Amino acid sequence: MRDLLIIERLMKGRGAGPKPSFSKYDLLKTLWLIYSLGPMGRKMLAESLHLGEGSARTIIKYLEQASLVKESSSGCELTGKGKVFAEKIWRLLAKQIRLPKNTLVDGEYVYGVLVRGSASKVRNGLEQRDAAVKVGANGATTIICRGGLLIIPPETEPPPEGWDRIAEMIYRKFEPQDRDVIIISGADSEDVAERAALAGSWTLLMDRQYQNI
Repeated sequence: MRDLLIIERLMKGRGAGPKPSFSKYDLLKTLWLIYSLGPMGRKMLAESLHLGEGSARTIIKYLEQASLVKESSSGCELTGKGKVFAEKIWRLLAKQIRLPKNTLVDGEYVYGVLVRGSASKVRNGLEQRDAAVKVGANGATTIICRGGLLIIPPETEPPPEGWDRIAEMIYRKFEPQDRDVIIISGADSEDVAERAALAGSWTLLMDRQYQNI
């Protein structure tokens, strides 16, 4: 998806200096928060991202540089360009849900993201797992919806313990359509589990960067 290159460039083009304490997934979540909740102040944004106010201030600066957000008397809000960007992203990342602990992943906190129409981008699920682990998750499982069934690639591996019950729960919560993908991540903190699910989803979105949506 071409629009995601904006986020990639913001993080890569920060120049010399100390590495920021946030990631591109925090920029993505910032856009989601403002899109779904409306204008936000720096303090509220920092609390929602589990980051310091200094990091929230820098995130806003980055997004302002890309003309995706602007500051007003009511807080930080999306520009017209930012609204279009957010709508494209969240048409694809259609559902983000915290899930109960299960045997799919290790961790006290489990989070899932549904990515529309991306089953053809999944190879064996390792790319999504590795992306999730890189940001601190204990692991991640990729699930595709095909013909009304949920399938964990590679299909040569046996399903995890209690899969029928877990699959029913996931189907009920996400209501996936054919060719949708669900990334399930597990971590020892809620914010890491959420960030990890976004990281896994990012690998699928970047595969679509040259497609029009």
